Amino acid sequence: MLKKLLFTAFLGASFGAAAQSSFRPGYVLPLSGDTLRGEVDARGPQRNARQVGFRATPDGPVQRYLPAELWGYGLRKGRTYQTETIMLADSLQQQSFAQARVDTLQQPVFLETVVQGTLSLLYLEDRLSRSHYYLRTSTGQVIELVQGTEQVVGPKSLYDSGIESRHKSGNLAFYNKKNNNFRYTLQEATRQCIALQPAVVEVEFGLRPLTRLVERYNECVGDAPAPSLAVRTPPARLLLLAGAGSSRLALTDDRFFLNVRSNTTAGIQPVIGLGVAVPINRVSEKLMLQLQALYHAQQYETAVATDGVGTGQQYQYRADIRSVRVPLLLRYTWPSGKLRPFGQAGYGVSYLLKNESEVRRIPGPGQSPLPDEKWKPLMQGARLEAGIVGSIGVVKTTASQRNVALELRLENTNGFASSQGVSSGITRFFVLLSYDLTK
Repeated sequence: MLKKLLFTAFLGASFGAAAQSSFRPGYVLPLSGDTLRGEVDARGPQRNARQVGFRATPDGPVQRYLPAELWGYGLRKGRTYQTETIMLADSLQQQSFAQARVDTLQQPVFLETVVQGTLSLLYLEDRLSRSHYYLRTSTGQVIELVQGTEQVVGPKSLYDSGIESRHKSGNLAFYNKKNNNFRYTLQEATRQCIALQPAVVEVEFGLRPLTRLVERYNECVGDAPAPSLAVRTPPARLLLLAGAGSSRLALTDDRFFLNVRSNTTAGIQPVIGLGVAVPINRVSEKLMLQLQALYHAQQYETAVATDGVGTGQQYQYRADIRSVRVPLLLRYTWPSGKLRPFGQAGYGVSYLLKNESEVRRIPGPGQSPLPDEKWKPLMQGARLEAGIVGSIGVVKTTASQRNVALELRLENTNGFASSQGVSSGITRFFVLLSYDLTK
């Protein structure tokens, strides 16, 4: 119970920490005067669109800026923002619950630069967590790409074809149909590149398709800048993991009212595996998901006296467990510093490649040898093991932009038993070193 409480507290602390300030090297562009360089408070996309914190030095005072007070701001080797005034349904006006409505306002905001060039693609996430995409033309005009929804009444065949139905009556269906008005806007903005038009009429409404289309247009007109890091999620990274681990087995054998309780620790054995790390920058640049597969082998052996029927008799147990462990982990990493601490938590499922356990009765001190001293199978072992996982560690980015991390990991699982009267729980301890195979 205590371990579960500590695990819950660890998760809460991680998400609480994610909500705190996150200053990183960057700059702001005042309406008058020179560029101010120092540290910028970079958080989630909704907050970044509406205000920014800046300090000249790590120990200096923090100045908060609204969009109307800056031309824009940016992170060094990271996201950039520019101030634009747009029409945006971005707030809920409400006198009572029945009168709640979305209010469309013209307001200055910081738009993220996804692609910078002759034609730029900009992005914003509103307070209702909806994504908005904008084009900025060579004349400086900012136009929103809008994919609207039409409410249509039609025959039941349209409803059956998979169109999103609101409700139906008899052979008629009232359904919502998405229009492609954003493609007309794109056609007008990209008309200088005839070769691109077939792609314009088929492009999907989403960040990656629109980013690629705008990049292709800029290439077509002779302008091929590199896109900013902006909201584009960095690619997933392949990891190599290696280290060592031990574990402690808590075994209970209540068959035939034996009432055996045993705790034993296995020796330290190597661990090796692969992982995939997926940044989730849309939530926070400090968060990452990791899916791993690790091979680990453990052997246990213990002797214990019974407390139940046949009190005073001794039994010896041994088990050979070899598993592929597959944890899914959420990592929070401190964003700055040469050595950045991190914490992560998650849930793991393991496939037991080998699960053999045996038991035998052995004579006590001064007793004669017993006729049933041979090892016998304890039970039919389970094939799956599951439990919670948590760890702490530090990570360093090398000159080649690959991450090296060292961590201490704790794992608490339901063990290998799957037989009535026999139960087990295993606490595992790992020291792991990981290295990015890709970047």
